[in-house]
Amino acid sequence: MYESRTKRLTIPMEKSVHVKIAAKLFQELADDFSKLNRSPNSEINKLFIAQMIISHAHSSFKQIANAKNGDKHNSIHYKNSR
Repeated sequence: MYESRTKRLTIPMEKSVHVKIAAKLFQELADDFSKLNRSPNSEINKLFIAQMIISHAHSSFKQIANAKNGDKHNSIHYKNSR
């Protein structure tokens, strides 16, 4: 039950390009949450959609960082973090 109520983001922060990527993705994340907040969805649906938004952002951070490091096929791990 605890896992279904929390989500985390792995945000690579080793190079200046990671800051640029984070700024872009956090802006997109803020836009998505603003739209979701204004939507007529029920609370349970909003929570489910919010979890999906976070999961997508989590994957995007790692996938983009991996691509910048030359590993275009690894979207699951960034330096062994899931």
